[in-house]
Amino acid sequence: MLINETENNLLIALAGDKRNDEIEALISRDIDWQYFVRLARTHYVTTLIYRNLRPWSDQVPNEVLHALEHRAKKSAFRNLRFAAELKDLGKVLEGNGIGFLSYKGPTLSKLAYGDSGFRNFVDLDLFIRKSDFPKIKSVILENGGDNAWNLTEKQEEAVIEYYYEHPFWFGKRPVMVEVHWAFMESFFGFDFEQEDLFGRSQTVSVQGTDFPTLSNEDLLIVLCVHGSKHYWKRLSWISDIAMLSRSQPIDWDIVLRRARKFGSLRMVSLGMFLANDMFQIEMPVEVQRQVEKDKKIAVLAEALKNEIFNGADSAESVRSRIHLMMRERWRDKFKYSQRLFRTKLIDSIFMPMGRPT
Repeated sequence: MLINETENNLLIALAGDKRNDEIEALISRDIDWQYFVRLARTHYVTTLIYRNLRPWSDQVPNEVLHALEHRAKKSAFRNLRFAAELKDLGKVLEGNGIGFLSYKGPTLSKLAYGDSGFRNFVDLDLFIRKSDFPKIKSVILENGGDNAWNLTEKQEEAVIEYYYEHPFWFGKRPVMVEVHWAFMESFFGFDFEQEDLFGRSQTVSVQGTDFPTLSNEDLLIVLCVHGSKHYWKRLSWISDIAMLSRSQPIDWDIVLRRARKFGSLRMVSLGMFLANDMFQIEMPVEVQRQVEKDKKIAVLAEALKNEIFNGADSAESVRSRIHLMMRERWRDKFKYSQRLFRTKLIDSIFMPMGRPT
């Protein structure tokens, strides 16, 4: 039995669609409310928890409700500010002929939850063409932005060549903007054509402004791969998958076909398996067939569920083994091992200050 299992289960029940009977049974127990509030913050689900907990407010200590309300309101105001800065940055980029896709942040919140204020986030994520990086850097700096990393010229060259993102500060009240030309380090072997993502993009309206973002199918794949990269350690990542699959039309044949092409079929199936297990989403028939065919998905899910609430990071060797197990193709396992070794060698030469995080 996990420590604080009651609090963990209550968090899961409140972070998804309301399961009144389960919530009623859990909330009547002796809850460690201080731990619960910390847990909600750690997993970036404070706003969802506060919204869904209100019907049971008479069973929750006032100080707990006030703490959750304070954080939820703070997050809502921050999200409005981030959306405003995204609008300003978007105008600057479009005015300079720089294409971008906003993903995660306020656009994901609107797509998955129907409201840009319901999802907790602390930065903006933009996907660009790698060839546009020098231009976008100049534009951001010329418009009052600043580098978030203090890198030498050689270090920046290494980041652009071998990493996948570079963060900047931007705005009147500066917000973190993570500029991506890939979605993760090259050793993950998540290889795709940038132009395909732009060609399949859609727009989503946030606070009255339309922003370009990934197609629903591409977004779901990216979210599943991102969650798998981080061992699904944050409940909000699983909630995002659950809510996006519930609220948006998704062509599952396309999802699985693209995931298979990228060598990420197991990671996508794993994300959906976890969303089904924790939030009772309806598993698409196509994904269910894949889960039944690939027995390692259930094994991985069981191992990862035990890690979500333990609060500690596994040893690097354990993490690497999990990453290898998440890949279904032997050539991707080999690519991961080969590129990981090369990346560490490059880090030791070009990034003596340590890998950017």
